[in-house]
Amino acid sequence: MLEFITKAGFPSIALLLGGIMVIVAIVKNIALEKVKIQLTGRQPSQLAAVGALFIIGGIALQYFPPGDSVATPTDVEVYSTLYALQTQVAKPAGGTEQASFNPTSSIPSPEVSPTNSFGISTPTLFPFTLTPDSASQSLGELYCTNFYSIRVRKGPSEEYPVQSVIENPNNLSNPDCLLFDFRMPDNSWIRIAPGQENSKYAQHEGGWVVSDQFRPLDFEKLHVYIPDNVMSGLYCVASRYGVKIRTCPRESCREVGYLTLQDCVFMDGRSSDSLWVRISSDKNDDKYAAYAGNWVSTYYLAPFEFTAGYQPYFRYYFELLPVLEQIPTPSG
Repeated sequence: MLEFITKAGFPSIALLLGGIMVIVAIVKNIALEKVKIQLTGRQPSQLAAVGALFIIGGIALQYFPPGDSVATPTDVEVYSTLYALQTQVAKPAGGTEQASFNPTSSIPSPEVSPTNSFGISTPTLFPFTLTPDSASQSLGELYCTNFYSIRVRKGPSEEYPVQSVIENPNNLSNPDCLLFDFRMPDNSWIRIAPGQENSKYAQHEGGWVVSDQFRPLDFEKLHVYIPDNVMSGLYCVASRYGVKIRTCPRESCREVGYLTLQDCVFMDGRSSDSLWVRISSDKNDDKYAAYAGNWVSTYYLAPFEFTAGYQPYFRYYFELLPVLEQIPTPSG
């Protein structure tokens, strides 16, 4: 009974008792009239009056409580802890706190480590010190899929058409592992080697894939891919707008002609910054003989084997040409 009163609250109990008293008073009044008992009739009236007082008091307490209850220390502590946790989560990493709460709280601030916990090293974009690898060296490193679906392309760029697709819904538990033989100078693309041990991978042989779709990430084991004719200096125009031919390796130099899209020309040297190459004087046919000794920008060129447009890693290949012109650096 005490538990019921505690849960219901005094205002509700007062309203209930008042209602009962009023009902009892009405019933007694009706009964007295029927039996014609000559009583003073004050008992029902008094009972009704007391019941009315209970009802009025209950309503007053219900809508005009004497004051809010004070939370116990335990409640305050729990609320402060939850509030502190919420503000800690909402706080940006490394930033200042936006919400104010008890500065003496014992909840530690989250620690954000700026270092890579996976130990993945970023490959050097332009490994200029590399030398071409010999094709006679042993080839074939095993790498396993890191994604459920991987597109294999006919060249090391998104511009090349899709050759095939490696599909594996169970990649996490049972990845596909293929042999690879070459990589791009910046490790962005790797090539699937011919002669796969598993015949189901034969359709992917010779195709290129984005390297971060495979693991482990130690692609330095692979040889840098050297396209055909790069060592002899054969490059082709990869821009649909063509490229201007100038008398020296600078934009301010005089224009003497231009090459159009897919024109392929032998180059015999480069500028020291590798932004310009010089047209060879003894390897080109008569069509380009008049331009021998003049210069073109490497930004619009691609190795003979790559036709999908300029890529940043092409600079590595231009580095294989001898330096014929020193370009002053901004510092002097």
